[in-house]
Amino acid sequence: MVKIQAKAKGRIIASRTLSALKKDVTGYLYGGDITRKMKLREKQKRGKKKLSAHGKVNIPQDVFVKMMRRGES
Repeated sequence: MVKIQAKAKGRIIASRTLSALKKDVTGYLYGGDITRKMKLREKQKRGKKKLSAHGKVNIPQDVFVKMMRRGES
């Protein structure tokens, strides 16, 4: 799972959890060479890490304050 949070001045103001993209990469393999399974699991781990990094967004503080003030009107 990937948790996305909006943070302002050290406080979390919004949060959402997205379910992970799952795929059983070793489901179709049976017996055989264990190194192939290890390679596939490692590839899946890199993909999950990439997905997690993709969810990080930085908003400058002045832009955030403008957005919050616009919402008050």
